[in-house]
Amino acid sequence: MPNHFHLMILVNNVDLKFGNSKDFTKQNNEKLRSLNSSIGIMLRSNTDTINKQEERS
Repeated sequence: MPNHFHLMILVNNVDLKFGNSKDFTKQNNEKLRSLNSSIGIMLRSNTDTINKQEERS
């Protein structure tokens, strides 16, 4: 079926943070994204690329 894919992810290191923020902040103000947020960015990027190739909006 060409309209879906399976994704397997191996997480090597997990830093648990608590709160409602989608982006977490390290001590040096470097942003950390949650796994869910990162997957969402990847999927939107993929969708944007396919839509551009197919000349869709």
